[in-house]
Amino acid sequence: MFGNANKCSDLSKTVQIRQGCPQTQRAWEEAAARKNCGGIPNPCYSLVYHCVMNTWQNETLEVCAPSRLIVGK
Repeated sequence: MFGNANKCSDLSKTVQIRQGCPQTQRAWEEAAARKNCGGIPNPCYSLVYHCVMNTWQNETLEVCAPSRLIVGK
């Protein structure tokens, strides 16, 4: 579906536009379960649920991606 055992998945296929990010721990966990990032085969890295603003800060996006600490703007 998203890739094969020999190469990394195309994570752009996991992006979805949303009206906003989950506002509670429970809502976050439900959104992460719905997105099922751990179920996407990817030999390059483990994927986790993210909800972020796009570059122009005019849309909220859900995506499966590696875990990263984001500091600053």
